[in-house]
This record gives sequence, C-alpha cells and structure tokens, in this order.
Amino acid sequence: MANLTNAKIANTFKDLLQVNAATSNSGIDDTVRQVQDGGGTAGPFGLSNTRLDVTGQFALNGTVLTATASQLNDLVLGSGITALTTEDDTVLITRGGVSVSTATASATVKVNPSLSISSVIASTGSFLTKVSGAAAEFSGDVSANNVYAATNIFIGGAAIPNAAALTSVNTVITNLSSTMATSINTANTRITSVSDFAVALSGTLATSIGTANTRITSVSDFAVALSSTMATSINTANTRITSVSDFAVALSGTLATSIGTTNTRIAQTSTDLATSIGTRLPLAGGTLTGILSGTDVYVSALAVGTNSLLGKDIHIEKSAVADVQALTDGTNISIDFNVGQNFTVTLAGNRTLDNPTNCVAGQVGSIFVVQDGTGSRTLAYGGNWDFTAGTAPTLSTDADAIDRLDYIVHTSTDVQAVLTKAYS
Repeated sequence: MANLTNAKIANTFKDLLQVNAATSNSGIDDTVRQVQDGGGTAGPFGLSNTRLDVTGQFALNGTVLTATASQLNDLVLGSGITALTTEDDTVLITRGGVSVSTATASATVKVNPSLSISSVIASTGSFLTKVSGAAAEFSGDVSANNVYAATNIFIGGAAIPNAAALTSVNTVITNLSSTMATSINTANTRITSVSDFAVALSGTLATSIGTANTRITSVSDFAVALSSTMATSINTANTRITSVSDFAVALSGTLATSIGTTNTRIAQTSTDLATSIGTRLPLAGGTLTGILSGTDVYVSALAVGTNSLLGKDIHIEKSAVADVQALTDGTNISIDFNVGQNFTVTLAGNRTLDNPTNCVAGQVGSIFVVQDGTGSRTLAYGGNWDFTAGTAPTLSTDADAIDRLDYIVHTSTDVQAVLTKAYS
C-alpha cells in the first residue's frame, strides 16, 4: 500500500477497507459483514470477531483451492486422524498433520465416488490384528487360509452345516454303512430262498400244465357242441333275413308313394315360382305401376313423368319441390345442408348465422330471414359465407319484414350468397 502520509482523504479513500457500508461506524462484532473498499466495492470475504468467510476463490501461494468445504470436511476421519492422497495415489494416514505408521481410531472413512481403491498394503506385508466390524461385504473372490465364523457361514442365502452338524453327518454315514452291510447279508439269504422257490415253482408249473392239457381236451368237446348250436342258430337267422326282405319290399312301395307325392309338390312349387317371377321386373327393363320404396336408390339417369332424358342425368316433366326446413333461433344459428335446401328462421334478437355444415359443391337453395314483431334485428355471418365485394349485407329493419338469402355452394368452405330485401 502506498504511504498515506500528508495525503488528502479525497485522493485515498478508495484504498481504505471498511465493513458493512450499509451501516456506518459499526466496526467488527459477532455478525459477519462483507469487506468493501472506500468506494463500496465488495471484496471476496467477510469478517466477524470469530469468523472469516471466503465468498470468492481461496489461494495458497498463488494456487487456487478447488475443493469445496464439504470435501474438506470429509477428509476428517475422527480423533484428529485424516487421510490424504499423494501424487502417486498412495493414501497417507496422518494424526494432527503429522504422518504416522499406525493409527487406532473408530471412525467412518468417506471416499470420493470417483476413487477406486484397488489394494491396501500394510508396512509388514500383512495385517497383525483382525479386521472386524458389524458387517462387511465383498463383491469379488475372497481367498484365505482359514475362515472363522462365530455362528454360521452362508452360501446363496442358506447357512452351511457347522462342525457339530458335520460330526453328526459322519456318525450317520458310519451307522448307515453298518446297516447296509447287515441288509446286504440279509438280501443274500433272501436270494437263496428265491432260488429254492423257483425250483418248487417249476415243479408246480409242470403239474399245472398237465392239468391244463386235460382241460384243453374238455374245451375241444365244448367246441363241437357249440358248432352244433351255432348251426341251429344260423338256420333261425336265415328265417329272420327272409322276413327282413319282405319288409324291404314293403318299404320300397312306401318310398315310391312318398317320392311321387314329393314330385307333385315340386311341380306345384315350380308353377308358383314361375307366376311370382312373372310379376317381377326383368333385368333389362320394365315398368313399375306402384310406389317404389327403398333406403337408397342408385340409377345412372332419371326421367320423371317422361321417357326422355334430353341428354341430362335428370329430366322432370312437371315440377319438383324441396321442403322449407325451420332453423332454431338463437344467439348463433346452426344450419346443416344435409337437412334440406330451403330454410326459414325468425329473428328474436341480434344473431350470427354460423358456417353451414355438410357443404357439397353445387348445392343451391334459399334461406328466408324474418324480423319478429319488434324488428331492427341484425344478422352477422360465419367466415365461410361469401358476399359480393366481400361485404355482408344489412337486413331490412321493419317489424315482420322478410328478406331472402339465396346461396350456392362453391367449395366446402365457400358458400356464395345474395340477399334480396323487403318482401311483403
């Protein structure tokens, strides 16, 4: 800082530091206040009588610290022991800022998520005491000379047998071996008994076969008797077959009569059909004498009251009528061109005639617009109504006046119209 001796305040006040410029002459107390220069520009730190707050970057010997306060706090392991990392990624254990070869403390070690610890090396090449805790989990393979468990060791979530259980299994195996030896000896004795039984069975079979031969002779005698019985039965069956033949002859006569009756009915049906078909129009033409009724009738051309089309799709000899459909009066008047061609509405207030729906190019018609007994009702139009020079017409204002709006549909969104006013 430059020497301020004999300097005027006006020339040096910006070089002086102050705290809490918002409240003059407050000084430093237990409230942290931002430090500013004499011109009111805030510095990167604040002061109180117990604390220094750095709000900007903090540098040591020109090197800016990039660690956050939370990261610095996480370095503390407990009981004054901290762990720092050297340039070769070796973790150093220090107590009170001094490196130590061993440290005993109960604490939680916090590791940056991006840091992966691949190995832990003790100075003697091995751990001299047990590694213990409430729980531990290894995600890879574990290799050890001996594994000690106070209660159980689990594999796949199930406890494997302990030493007592293994001793019990060995006892069971020993007892089982003895039992099997006794059982095998018993089985050998039973096999000898089976052999004796087979010899006895062979003798019994021989006796039984002899008895069977005697029975077969008896069966032969039975077969002879059965043959005689069957011959008698076959003769009886022949008599019954003759009866069936007589029945078949009678059935044939009945069928012949039935078929003749059916033929008569078929002939009558053919006659009836011929008469019915004769009253129908032929495919190539014909004349209707009654009223034709149908949901939809499609024809290539139509002549009404005459038999000539004059080169047109429709020729009407006398007249045609399109009914006048009443529209519902309201603030907005809706009109559906599928309902009719001609419409009428009586206005009971100022109204808007909305864009018509179901517009098909070529449809024509008229809308009678009637003033009520008051008169002077106005009518605005939806954007699809199109008038000469783009100007909507004004209705007659007399009470009960009748105007007629004639229209023709140009496109689905363009309906051209002309208003004729003041019909009596």
